[in-house]
Amino acid sequence: MVTDDARTEAIQLFRSGVYVKDIATRLKLARASVRKILYDAGVSAPPRRMTEPEIKDAARRYEEGSSLARLGDRYGVSPGTIRLKLIRAGVEMRPTSVSQSLRQPSTRRAK
Repeated sequence: MVTDDARTEAIQLFRSGVYVKDIATRLKLARASVRKILYDAGVSAPPRRMTEPEIKDAARRYEEGSSLARLGDRYGVSPGTIRLKLIRAGVEMRPTSVSQSLRQPSTRRAK
């Protein structure tokens, strides 16, 4: 159960510019709990929902080599949300190292 003091502190931290994940860590709460506190207090919008066209676009970009983190930044959601949406859309997840191999070749010179 979240105490009134924790609710008040979460709201104050958020208003001062602290990120939800950092508030959650500091107060030892789940991020979802912090988001709910903020939403219930009217200081934060409800969680961002991806539209079907965005999910299709994200799937295309992922298949072209974009990382989950980059896609999360693009659509304003977490990499975990991107991963879940892509899996539900039938996209096969690649091993972590594959995304790195699809990036531009290194410009470092061999010694």
